[in-house]
Formats: sequence, C-alpha cells, structure tokens
Amino acid sequence: MTALLGNEKALKILEKSIKNGKVSHAYLFCGPDGVGKKLFALQFAKTLNCETIGITPCNRCNSCHKADKLIHPDIKLLTTETKQIKIDVIKEASSFIQSPPFEGRYRVIIIDDAHKMNPKAANALLKTLEEPAKGSVIILVTGFLKSLLPTIVSRCLKINFAPLKDSVIEEILLQNGYEADKIKDVLPFCNGSVQRGMDLLNKENLETVQLIKDFINNLPKKNFAQICSLADELVEKNREEIFFSVLTTQLRINMLNLASKNTLKTAEIISYISMLEKAINFAKLLRYNITRSFIIETLLISLKLREEL
Repeated sequence: MTALLGNEKALKILEKSIKNGKVSHAYLFCGPDGVGKKLFALQFAKTLNCETIGITPCNRCNSCHKADKLIHPDIKLLTTETKQIKIDVIKEASSFIQSPPFEGRYRVIIIDDAHKMNPKAANALLKTLEEPAKGSVIILVTGFLKSLLPTIVSRCLKINFAPLKDSVIEEILLQNGYEADKIKDVLPFCNGSVQRGMDLLNKENLETVQLIKDFINNLPKKNFAQICSLADELVEKNREEIFFSVLTTQLRINMLNLASKNTLKTAEIISYISMLEKAINFAKLLRYNITRSFIIETLLISLKLREEL
C-alpha cells in the first residue's frame, strides 16, 4: 500500500493488520474530507485480494486490474449523492458481504459518507456488524464521526486520518497534472485537503482566490462602492465560502509575517487577532437567513475601519 501519500500512521496500521493476519471484520476511516480516506479504503480492499499476497498490491494481476476499474466481484463501493443512505441499500450491502468471496480471499464493502445512513439503515448495518461473516470486511468512511451510532463505532477498528501536509498536497496535485505556479497560489488555502486544492484550481475559483487575496491586502485603499461590488459578485457566483476561507487564511499569514519580523509590534498583532476573530464569527452567520452580501459588506467595512485606526 506504499503508493498512497500522507497519513503514514493509518497506512502502518493497515499494513500491520495484513502482515500479522489480523484483518478486522470492520474498520472506521474517519477524518476531514479530501485527505484520502476513500482512496486508502480502495487500496486496502485491493491489497486484501491481490493474487500476490503481501502488504502491497502488485498492480499487475487480474484482481488488481479489476479492483482499479471497480469491477471486482468481491469489492463493492457504496456511494450516494442523496442526503440519506436508506435501509434497502444497506440490506443489499449486507447480503453482499454475507456471501462467501467469489474470486478473492475477502468480500469487502466500502460505505462512503457512512454518516448519511438514516436510523433504520444504521440499525440494519449494526446487525451485520454484530454477526460478521467469515472473510468479510466492512469499511465505513466518514468525515462526521459523531453522526454515527456509538454502537456502530464501538464495533469497528477506528483509524483516524489527519489533514495532509502542504508538501504532500503539492506532490499529489503535481502528479495529477496541475501547474506548479498555480498550485502555489492555492496551497495556503487548501486546509490539508487535496480535494479542496483541486476545487480551488478550477479556473473560476482560482481567479476568485486571487481577487480576494489582492482585495484583502489592499483593503485600506478600497472604497464603499468597491466593497459592495465585490460582495455582490461573490454572492452571485456562490463564492462566499471561498471568500471566508481565503480571508481568514490570509489574515493569519499576514499576522505570522508581521510576528516574524524583528521589530515586533504587539498592538498590530493584537489587531490582527481581533480581525481574525471577527472574520470567523461573521462566517458563522452564513448558516442563518441573512443576506449574504450584507454579511460580507459589513465585515469588510469593519476590517477596513480597523486597519485605518
């Protein structure tokens, strides 16, 4: 499983379970979105059924080729675009996992976004976890651990995934064909997530990142009309979350740059901390029924006045 980048601790746990012949009947991969949980799950399933037995898949045998194409008869990936995973889906998955392996050594089912299971579906899965079939492995993948039943969590081997280092994100994005200079533009705003990096590298999002970054760094020079224009544009393009992400990160970067200078000015540092706190609190207002352009306008005007003091 050495082809995977980042989360070395999780990788070692999985490799050790294969090496020692102590593969659990159920795993829970939990952690932030975009850090590779599903990729690890797919690679683990492929390794378990690789014809060349070991802790790393050979990537050459028929089993590995089928796993890569998601057509392996003993590996099932369950994903959903809907808000809920319903009981009929879990019943079908349980039927699959309780059948003996067809070609490989293990029957593996991966339930992505496992937190989406409704109560009936969760209880149906719980019964399967309580009576695991021999040679079966269930992998639950979630970014919202607290949304799962405690009884389900307790029956799984929990493996935590952490945000990725910038160097790892950069390497993965380069491997996926993105340009180095563009990667550097968005890297500070990825927050440990490769998927977020890919989203920000979308042409329109990349332009938005640069626009917000330049606007923030020149905020004292901006007038009320320019602030309102930016707010309207961001809301019209549904870029509010990108705005707050870039804003808070850029404020932090500016604060750290200031703190690293020899001529440390405590008052300016405190001012940045205050602005950062204000930005975080304003971001929370997006949850409520408040005009989003008004939220952005009010925040930027407030930050502009603070910088002018």
